[in-house]
Amino acid sequence: MAEIVFEVLGKPEPADFRIGRWGAYEKPKVKEWKAEVRRCAADAMAGRPPLAGPLRFSVCFVRPAPASYPKKPTKAKPWPWAWTSKPDWDNMCKCAQDACSKVVWNDDAQIVWGQPMKMHGDRFRIIVRVEEVWEEDLEAAYQGFEKALERSRTVAAEAG
Repeated sequence: MAEIVFEVLGKPEPADFRIGRWGAYEKPKVKEWKAEVRRCAADAMAGRPPLAGPLRFSVCFVRPAPASYPKKPTKAKPWPWAWTSKPDWDNMCKCAQDACSKVVWNDDAQIVWGQPMKMHGDRFRIIVRVEEVWEEDLEAAYQGFEKALERSRTVAAEAG
């Protein structure tokens, strides 16, 4: 099974497109971030061609907790250990996925399974992991969803 793992140091940028008079516009900071992700991805690929077939895309966005962040739960921040503020993880994922297209994979439509997370850590960085997905892996994950749905329906029926 092919697996590509790489780290990108720096502050992750969320995807941010603006539509103007002359078409779509991307902020320079976003372009620079994508270029850095693409460079790190290309280093990890080490000259290999993009992966073919269905893929799992896992990414961990890490940032230092702001100095003003509480160390213990408060009314305003009941989960001080979690990065629950903007940017949204899906916007950061889109930026990283776009940067990996034509480098790690041919088209981000190949991603059939994702696992994003964002958390506090020692410095700004992301860790990307891309793996080939086999039918039995996807089927097992799907069955997990089906079982969870069934449990949820049982609980709702008992409560209602």
